[in-house]
Order: sequence, then structure tokens, then C-alpha cells
Amino acid sequence: MARGKFVYNAITLELPKLVNFRRKLCEERWDNFSASRVHETIVIAEWYELKFSVPNISEAEAAPFWHWRSYARLGNEFAFAFDGNKTADTTLDGAAAAAQKVVPLTSTSGLSVGARYLLKEAAAAGDDYEIVTIASISDGVSITAEENLLSSYASGDVFRDLDYYPSVFLPEGGLAFTVSPPAKRHSFDITLVEVT
Repeated sequence: MARGKFVYNAITLELPKLVNFRRKLCEERWDNFSASRVHETIVIAEWYELKFSVPNISEAEAAPFWHWRSYARLGNEFAFAFDGNKTADTTLDGAAAAAQKVVPLTSTSGLSVGARYLLKEAAAAGDDYEIVTIASISDGVSITAEENLLSSYASGDVFRDLDYYPSVFLPEGGLAFTVSPPAKRHSFDITLVEVT
């Protein structure tokens, strides 16, 4: 079981254990059909919905959740990592062309050969993204992917750990909990939404 973490309001909350992690890609879009049967799709927004459980923890382990909840329930954004050791989050410092493997980065800190990362266009740039597995690292300069890139990317685009979300929020109804007597064991079911 992975040990995740929340980072909120300059506080790091190490999560005891996470189970049943699910990542769902959601989108809002319009499909238009003209009288001449031409189809057009307009994607308005795309985001991840993240769900997981923190089961059967002690009252002492649960206490920090209530502090986090008091911050998150107000709609404040925070960071979430499914694995607290995998929080690499950097940007491209130059172009990376499709059909080649080199991705120039502003930092290679925290990156590992063989690990998978999310490469995606910055929010204002577009919707292209892909999963990249690192074959080699040129420290502080770039990574070389195992496979050629499928799309082209520009300076400022995002390169981060696959299950690290630097900006999420707790939606209404996103936290459910139970307390089991007599030992007062707590269980939490949590839903988060990524801010894009």
C-alpha cells in the first residue's frame, strides 16, 4: 500500500495508508451536428477525479485529517501525491518535437530511469498529453524517453510524476467517514478533483 500525502497551507500531512486508488478522466464537451450531418466536438474542460480510501486508522492518526478538512472544505486548493515519495513536477525549458525522444527540462530533480511521467501541454496551450517512460537522464538538462514522442511540446509545458497532482480541491460531498466503536477506528473515503 502506498503512503500518500497532502500539502496544504505550508503543512505536509503524511497519509497512513491508501487503498482502492482510482483515477477517472472526466470531460465536459458539446457535440454539434449540422443539418448537412457534419459533426463537430468542442471540448470545454477536462479534469481528473481521484478517489481513494484511508481505512481503519486510530483516533490519533485521524486527528490531522480534521485539520486538513477544515482547510479543504472551504474550497482551498492543495497538492496530493498517491505516493509521497513521487512528487517530481517540472516544466520544459525548450521544444520537444514529435517523433523524437529527448525532452529538455528546467530540472531533473526527483526523476528516475524506468519510471513513468505525465507530459502535457500547459493549460493555456492545448490538450495534448502522453505518458513517458524515462530511458536515461542528462542531469539538470533533459531526459530521453524509451519511445518517440507522439506530439510536439513547447517550453513551459508540464512534466510530472504520473500520480502527483499539484492543485486539487475537495468537492462538496468529497469526504465520507465512519468511526467504529468501541476502539474508535476511523475510515475515510475521499474524492478529489484536479484543477486544470
